[in-house]
Amino acid sequence: MSWKLVENESTYLEYDDPERVFRVIVSTKLSIGLKEHIGYNYIKHLKQVHSSRVYLVDSSTIAHKMEGDGLITKERGLFIGVRVADCYPVFLLDYSQPAIGVLHVGWRGAKEGIISKGVNKLVRYLGSDPDSIHAVIGPGICVEHYEVGNEFNKIRKFKPFLKKIKGKLHFDLHEFIKSDLKDNDIYNIVESPYCTYEEEELFWSKRRDGKILGEMWAFGKIKEFNTNIPVLGSLIPL
Repeated sequence: MSWKLVENESTYLEYDDPERVFRVIVSTKLSIGLKEHIGYNYIKHLKQVHSSRVYLVDSSTIAHKMEGDGLITKERGLFIGVRVADCYPVFLLDYSQPAIGVLHVGWRGAKEGIISKGVNKLVRYLGSDPDSIHAVIGPGICVEHYEVGNEFNKIRKFKPFLKKIKGKLHFDLHEFIKSDLKDNDIYNIVESPYCTYEEEELFWSKRRDGKILGEMWAFGKIKEFNTNIPVLGSLIPL
């Protein structure tokens, strides 16, 4: 299980799903014509606010007017996604349902527990077993380039993931995400293959560029085979 870089008419990352149940994509700077290449009409998304709010949705949910940073669905063929430019996209793939979730994880969402809320949403509302959930972490900023302020020392859960590099305080968000997933009994983890800051030719980086010059879409769906499974959309975040 791994990510692969697809380079043809449009360059993008795709999760190499051995079971061929899910389609999971992260766009790049070079994803020209991605919509036509992948063949999607739209991506269900939220108004992202660096929160821990996670919603269960279907194709009838008007998600783009809702504030939050995580989506979950059991509806086949429905692409759900988040936008990223240093924060990590984290996909939760439940093979037993199947069901899919995607989370936008920055330090604020991590602090507020977006990972545990995403997992709990799958378990509580869809009956998922953590043993059947695989977590796939997309590209994000690596610790070497994620300098933070001294106020991070006051966040207890972050302390094991703070490092001094050349006398400056840095936060290892990638390792925190892995640890938080394991704390929520998710042990099947595919790690991020790239640092958005370092791979300037491929990815946008707010920290490197000093502002948002562009963002990547991280999106996925359950593939359309067998019978479509209906699900009631929820507008109530955990």
